[in-house]
Amino acid sequence: RLTEYFAWVKENIRKYDPVTPVQVKHIAEAVFEESENIWGVDREGLAEICEISAFDMATIGPLIQAMTFDYLKSLAPYKPLFNSECYYVRGPYTSAEKVRALIWQGALHGQCATAFWHWGHTAKDLDHVNLFGFQPWAMNSMGRTFLDLNRLAEYAVEFPREKAEVAILFSMPSKFLSPKEHLAEIKRVYEGLFYLGNKIDFVTEKQIQQGKADNYKFIIAPQALHVKDETYQKMAEYVMKGGI
Repeated sequence: RLTEYFAWVKENIRKYDPVTPVQVKHIAEAVFEESENIWGVDREGLAEICEISAFDMATIGPLIQAMTFDYLKSLAPYKPLFNSECYYVRGPYTSAEKVRALIWQGALHGQCATAFWHWGHTAKDLDHVNLFGFQPWAMNSMGRTFLDLNRLAEYAVEFPREKAEVAILFSMPSKFLSPKEHLAEIKRVYEGLFYLGNKIDFVTEKQIQQGKADNYKFIIAPQALHVKDETYQKMAEYVMKGGI
């Protein structure tokens, strides 16, 4: 119902504005968390509706950030990723090196734009008080890194465009019916592929049913204990044609 609502909103926007790109911001770092099952967010549906893949991402580890960006980019490969509520600087101390590394990693995994959020000193949450406005070294690193990215943009954009040979199956039935097994194994598989230097895509059941399995030499289904019948049939066809 939520996806249908946003589709209805966009339909009405288009009556008055036929060209401006639209976005819906969701909490990105919850993609691989079991607790998200109660929220009912259909990111694949939102990616189809919107011209911009927008999201909110807080300070998380570099591995989860890379995995989340690769997943979102796989849903809409030709749409820009926009972190419209970013918290790379949070807490009493965030090093300049960490800020620079996270910004660069985001760019190399498809992030096209970022809006850094800052709460003033009146914020009740002390964690929010200690944002980049109170850490000049982090703010300096952020500004310099963005200048570097703008200067080297024509090269940076080529990294997420590299064709992946391997994809990880992200199964919504498995996420709901066996979340502990499926989500934990996705993280382990991604980590292994990541540190072997692989370009990694994710593929959904809907994409497999559309024939996109043929884009990959390898598809890994990490503890995908529950899949739709149509997905199983398409994967069987994929293997018969030489896929692994």
